[in-house]
Amino acid sequence: MKMYIAGRWVSASKQQVVVSPYSDQQVDEVPLADDCQLEDSLCAATEGAKVMGALPAHERFEIVNRAASLVDQNLEDLAQTVSLEEGKPISEARVEVGRCVSILQLAAFEGTQ
Repeated sequence: MKMYIAGRWVSASKQQVVVSPYSDQQVDEVPLADDCQLEDSLCAATEGAKVMGALPAHERFEIVNRAASLVDQNLEDLAQTVSLEEGKPISEARVEVGRCVSILQLAAFEGTQ
């Protein structure tokens, strides 16, 4: 697995195992950012905020609403991931991911105000 930092996929020198608290089985391994990668991420986020702030409201709405749509289209896969990582029942994980869709839709609307 790689990290997405400043528009590119990058590897990490260290990984961390993710273990299900329910079954104690390994779910995956995720990259651990080093100090330089963390700084790159923060700088990219700062620049991204400037770019988003300069966009017209309708364009911000379209971007965030598209994110909501992508989460909704991948709801089951995301819910399975949440269930494995958190040890939640799949029914609760589906509700959590569905709530994420609603929050993104609300954020898209609020960004137009």
